[in-house]
Amino acid sequence: MRAVSDRSTTVPEPAVVPGRPSYEDVYLHLGPPNGALVRILVRMSGDIDEARDLAQETLSRLWLNYEAVECPDAWCVRVGTRLFLDYSRHRRTADRFQPLLTEFGNGDSGSVDRVAVRMAMLKLHPSQRALLILRYYCDLGLAEVADVLGLNPSTCRGLAVQAQAALRRLIEERA
Repeated sequence: MRAVSDRSTTVPEPAVVPGRPSYEDVYLHLGPPNGALVRILVRMSGDIDEARDLAQETLSRLWLNYEAVECPDAWCVRVGTRLFLDYSRHRRTADRFQPLLTEFGNGDSGSVDRVAVRMAMLKLHPSQRALLILRYYCDLGLAEVADVLGLNPSTCRGLAVQAQAALRRLIEERA
């Protein structure tokens, strides 16, 4: 039996797992200094703070699963997108952005501008928004988008047609 005085009161050093980079290395390679993940998530969520939170969660999960991940960049886009969709299911983003949308909606513009597209994107269903961002902003093919979203490619193609039609309708309503 060990005596109470034999117990160490020092905090043990964090274990270094061979093959796993430090969290700082992961953050510097894929996080906000690089910014690609945050930019994609900003396009999906419409909010920089929410995007940073989602990116932080994604990078934490990447660091924990680093040995099992073959392509960290693609893995981060997939996980970040799924986190956004999960987050959107639990929260009504349309209500949160309604004051912002009405603030920008006062100007009359004859052409489709960035603000009109952004406002219309925020009104789309989160899964439609994620699909359009991945397809056109990230320039992924439909098969890759289907893989990221966990859908059948034919289902993804149908959802893409619906999302494009909904976006076109929302932009025309604003004009």
